[in-house]
Amino acid sequence: MAIADDLQSLKSFHTNNLSGRVALVTGGGTGVGLTIARGFVANGAKVYITGRREDVLKQAAEQTVGLIPLKMDIRDNESIAHAAGILEREEGKLDVLVNNAGVVTPASPFLSDKSAPKNSRLGLSLFQSESSEDWQDAFATNTIAPFFTTTGFSDLLEKGARMRGDHATSSVINISSAASSFHSSLNSIAYGTTKAGLDHLTGTLAREFAIHKVPVRVNGIAPGLFPSEITGVQEEIDRQIKEGTFRRGTVLPPIERSGRGEEIASAAVWLASDGGAYTNGVTLRIDGGLALVTP
Repeated sequence: MAIADDLQSLKSFHTNNLSGRVALVTGGGTGVGLTIARGFVANGAKVYITGRREDVLKQAAEQTVGLIPLKMDIRDNESIAHAAGILEREEGKLDVLVNNAGVVTPASPFLSDKSAPKNSRLGLSLFQSESSEDWQDAFATNTIAPFFTTTGFSDLLEKGARMRGDHATSSVINISSAASSFHSSLNSIAYGTTKAGLDHLTGTLAREFAIHKVPVRVNGIAPGLFPSEITGVQEEIDRQIKEGTFRRGTVLPPIERSGRGEEIASAAVWLASDGGAYTNGVTLRIDGGLALVTP
């Protein structure tokens, strides 16, 4: 009888149901952010997409019913507070926050340029060629901004959980990178370092919210090679991987293709839904095994 009851419970448990929930995705007008936003809409959520380029946000919203453009600069606390005020007035809560917006960093010349003269003083070469401003910009966007965005919307996230009853939680999802766990620089020491910092932030915020009885879970997703404005379109990436011409010297996933939109969207939907309600403080690698072959 107990087994039959369990089976019936599983049948009636709609794991990915986001009906009635309000989500916000930073950097939601393009790439992985837009893919996740569309996945949320497909599963019943009302989704705000934010960014600095209002025209990009409006174009995305015109193409997908259910997306609402909201201009917000994640590096400006006043902009975050203004956006939070709009959601307070329009929705009175927030159930899901995806910190997706991020930047890449310039390649380190003496690591990526194989034609560069041999120089045994690698450290000095990096010191002279790297830019402190580039590092500061990368940390400001990739590591620091998710902290202030999460804390800036924390009251609304808590309200979202309380409205759904006892033991309910809201969900924060930080979009990291497979590079966060690599010791290989992949020609950019700064980028992986900022994402490793984001992974640490994910665990730290999850713990602090948990021990202070704040009903907000914080998890992360570390994508591998996915189509974006930076990497290109899926068909072209896969063609280059097959031909062996994709960014020569770049380590490629054992699966020998780029990631599909539904593969990252479904992970985000699961973390945002009741299906992921018992998951907190972890970062999921969605990378086709890339971390298995990259030291």
